[in-house]
Amino acid sequence: MAAQVVPRARRPPPPMYRLARAFRRIGTLVLVLVVLFVATAAYSAYEVARTGPSASSFTTQFAPNNTLEVEGQFNFSNGGFYPIADLSLHLLVRNGTGVYLGESAAGPKSFAAGASQVFPIDFFLPIVATGAAESLLTEDQTLQVGAWANLTYAYLFPISVSFDSNRSWGAPFANFAAAPGTPYTAGGTVEIPVTVTFDNHASFADDGTLALTIESSAHVACGAGSFALDVPPGGPYDQTTDIGLAAGCSPAGGSVVSTYTVQGGAPISLPPEPIP
Repeated sequence: MAAQVVPRARRPPPPMYRLARAFRRIGTLVLVLVVLFVATAAYSAYEVARTGPSASSFTTQFAPNNTLEVEGQFNFSNGGFYPIADLSLHLLVRNGTGVYLGESAAGPKSFAAGASQVFPIDFFLPIVATGAAESLLTEDQTLQVGAWANLTYAYLFPISVSFDSNRSWGAPFANFAAAPGTPYTAGGTVEIPVTVTFDNHASFADDGTLALTIESSAHVACGAGSFALDVPPGGPYDQTTDIGLAAGCSPAGGSVVSTYTVQGGAPISLPPEPIP
């Protein structure tokens, strides 16, 4: 007769084993969550960097402090899954030959996933005889606009985003010329006709006063005249005026010096015209 087999009672695992197994499971779950977070954060960061800031239209006008004021805005959209923190936007403008003109900065701002922010841009380009911005008065050109942003993405990751674009610039005094004519005598006074021509290719009107000064070769003022300007965008200008010369002051070898002044502003020098 065979012996009866009595099953042995199954002993539960010791507490330390159960605790270690729980930690392994929690560790695996945490690892999966970290991998998912890093993957989604990397993808979202790529989308944010790829999209970057977008520029809206810019407006330009003469400011009273002898500058050109440039105003506009950049829009930055967060198309990712995580928030953006401390986004600072910087803008740098160069002229058609790559010479630095001016820059602006905005921020910092923070915004949630799926949201967007508007960054206003407002800066001034000084118009002086020795400055690169002087060419903006008389030369149509393509401006180089560079923008970059520094931000913290998904709470942890620092990101830099940049983009470059070109913008067409229309000069307010395109092809400017103040051409002197042949001097003549009228009523005992020597006068010289000066013909001013230009085209307003800017998006704003030339609304101010254009002053002309006849200078001798020694830079002595021989005579002066002025025009009141109100030339709309896209409009041409062609006007001749006679300027009386002071007795004994010869314009030969001198120049016609032109300055433009907006209401309440400082005179802005335009290119001088030599007199044969």
